[in-house]
Amino acid sequence: MLSRYSSRRAKQDKSFLGQSFLNDKLIHAVAYDRIAGYFSPSILQVAGEALDAIPKTRMICNSQISFGNIALGKDLSESAFKSALWQEWCSLEPEKQNLPGNVLQKLFYLLDKGQLEVKILPDDFFGLIHGKAGVVTYRDGTKTCFMGSANESISGWKLNYELIWEDNDPASIAWVEEEFQSLWGHFAAFPLTREIILDVQRNANRRIQTMEEWKQDPKPDSPIVETPVFRKQNGLWNHQKYFVYRAFYEHRKYGGARLVLADQVGLGKTLQLAMAAQLIALYGDKPVLVIAPKTLLQQWQEEMKTLLDVPSAYWNGLCWVDENGVEHEKIGAKGIKNCPRKIGLVSQGLIFRKGEVASLLLAQEYECVIVDEAHRARRMGLSPGCEENRNPELNNLMDFLISLAFKTKSLLLATATPVQIHPVEAWDFLRLLAIGNHRILGNEFSHWAYPRSALEAVSSPPADLLDEEFWKWIANPFPPVEEETNGGKKEFQLLRRALDLKEMDFLALPADYSKLRAPDKERVRKLRKDFFRFHNPFIRNIIRRTRSYLEETNDPETGKPYLEKVEVRLFGEKEEEAINLPAYLEAAYESAKEYCQSLAKSGKGKGFLQTLLLRRMGSTFEAGKNTVDKLIGVKPNNPLQENLVEEDDDNEEESYTDSGILLFYSQLKKL
Repeated sequence: MLSRYSSRRAKQDKSFLGQSFLNDKLIHAVAYDRIAGYFSPSILQVAGEALDAIPKTRMICNSQISFGNIALGKDLSESAFKSALWQEWCSLEPEKQNLPGNVLQKLFYLLDKGQLEVKILPDDFFGLIHGKAGVVTYRDGTKTCFMGSANESISGWKLNYELIWEDNDPASIAWVEEEFQSLWGHFAAFPLTREIILDVQRNANRRIQTMEEWKQDPKPDSPIVETPVFRKQNGLWNHQKYFVYRAFYEHRKYGGARLVLADQVGLGKTLQLAMAAQLIALYGDKPVLVIAPKTLLQQWQEEMKTLLDVPSAYWNGLCWVDENGVEHEKIGAKGIKNCPRKIGLVSQGLIFRKGEVASLLLAQEYECVIVDEAHRARRMGLSPGCEENRNPELNNLMDFLISLAFKTKSLLLATATPVQIHPVEAWDFLRLLAIGNHRILGNEFSHWAYPRSALEAVSSPPADLLDEEFWKWIANPFPPVEEETNGGKKEFQLLRRALDLKEMDFLALPADYSKLRAPDKERVRKLRKDFFRFHNPFIRNIIRRTRSYLEETNDPETGKPYLEKVEVRLFGEKEEEAINLPAYLEAAYESAKEYCQSLAKSGKGKGFLQTLLLRRMGSTFEAGKNTVDKLIGVKPNNPLQENLVEEDDDNEEESYTDSGILLFYSQLKKL
């Protein structure tokens, strides 16, 4: 039998369509299958009690997601869909819908236990679903079906003008069931993702905290869960979350995080550091200083603004420029002390020149200092045997950072190449981190505090040490309480308890070994196998992940790789794809190669010089010319440029004036 309903008629009866039809039809139902244009949590304000009583409700909804260039076949990318669906969900801004918390809590309950199943079908297949229908199954096995204009929302069932036709004819029911099953079983119909279900729960429990409340229990999730990187982008990868959480955890627990982030290029170092800076800045009272090459300052500022919605200001040589491009008062170098934002960005070039700005920066104290492209800070004269020199000559940036390390709680160094020329560079980073605490390399009696012995221990672990000698490597510095051995065992925690070492104690005495009971001594002996490989200060404080590792290693929580592998073929990698240079440009390029090769042979240069010059020339020949200007000491034509522009070469403090560089320079001048 055919029955007809309208919102107008329901209102005449002092009711609404959701009450006069939907709730009435769902009473005593055991199953409800629904084709809906879209689904809204507000449906629970209309039929919450009825839906709660139905053992199984299934809804197939449309999404305006379009996959574009993604192949529309059975190999449809699940991760791509999840990413697009998350962004669509966030674009609805559910936290601003003002839905009662009990409604969202009920929705989470139904979704979480599977009583309500929702699948999403992208726009690419049938376009926006205007066809809306449903089938209701009752306890006695009878069914009814309906079609109409109403979506599964409070607007559709209570506010809008809608029409519904109900039909309990078996042929009509079978027809609607066939339509539902074809959509529900479609290969591109994906279940509502777990991330969205958990976000429903988050919104149900959402509460705005004051800063004072948050500082009492500073969970990192609270300030960042509604940042653009989560609500408009794809959030953080797990390896990024690890670093952010660890940096913030150590800042709070130890009064400062001391870490090197050495992820391979392309794994999001800037975002990780910026998010750590955001949390540390919120938690602490002092400013955060970011020191980076001049060419990266605006990139830093842009990422903090667009991904984290965090304000910052960078120093352009004359004044601070905030995230809106506003230049603040120009009062000269002294203005460096008056950063208008809690996070300030400063060029490494200012440090290399050791001017007034560098001195003024050292006169302040910081909650955190972040150094991007930290490999530019290094010792001079990296050559075989240099690891024997514990107090080498340092370049200006490293010399500055050693002084600055006393002025900051946290120090985070970022570089994709912690070792460029000699392994001692990695130890130099640890020495920098160790300033002011014994947690990194121990005290002056530690084997790790000497570059030669430290590097030899990790490259060729000593095999025949007496127990007491091996204990000295463990005791100074003593591993932190949270460090686990193979298999997740808390061996170091047990040893700490045996010696009554507190969590903030990082030095044990050589004589303490004799105080250990026999089971604890046996525990120390078992550590020999893996200690130098997995528990040395390099591994503990230098965090390095490669893309291949993340793509080939499964996350224990998900059983899937940490990163989904993306196949990329770069144009120009093959010989036949190379672009031919005009004769005069090719001559300049060859001159650069010849000069660098001769310089390397003479011992005057460094191995990276050829890469540097050719990289600059490959960018633009003007960049190559500017690099040579810097190498031979040519001053810029614009007097303001000396204050505003710093050449971001790796060799700011070295000049080469032999005939090779002059020949190369003359070739460039002809261009």
